[in-house]
Amino acid sequence: MDTNKQVIEIGGVKLEVDMRYAKRVDTLHVGDPVRVMTKGYGESYTVHSGMVVGFEPFAKLPTIIVAYLQGGYDTAEVKFIHMNENTKDVEIVAADRDALVAFDEKECLKGLDRTIEKARRALVDPPDKTSYFVHHIGRAWAPVEKAVAA
Repeated sequence: MDTNKQVIEIGGVKLEVDMRYAKRVDTLHVGDPVRVMTKGYGESYTVHSGMVVGFEPFAKLPTIIVAYLQGGYDTAEVKFIHMNENTKDVEIVAADRDALVAFDEKECLKGLDRTIEKARRALVDPPDKTSYFVHHIGRAWAPVEKAVAA
């Protein structure tokens, strides 16, 4: 038998397929787990776990919306990718449920909480700094009252 040909069975029908020309077709549904590969700096790539969260059936550019978790040492962030034929430097493939189970839910939630707290501090700090500036340093621009000779 030719090494490029393989017998597969689909719905009880056996077919001989030439693997040089076979093309893999995945069926994805909302809620299906996926693996997301994103390009980093230079030639580096990172793989993340994600989930299909929607489809946009545009006539000219149908789009799959994927949410994935990107985590660092002390943070976690949910990011979204809109996959279509114009998307560059990103690939997705169907994954099994174990791809999502690999994450510890409590650790992910802690990372998301730390990210939220960091954003809250970023919102609180500028008004505090403005208030400090106006109260302490802003006096330098206050009009100076001249002493009245008695």
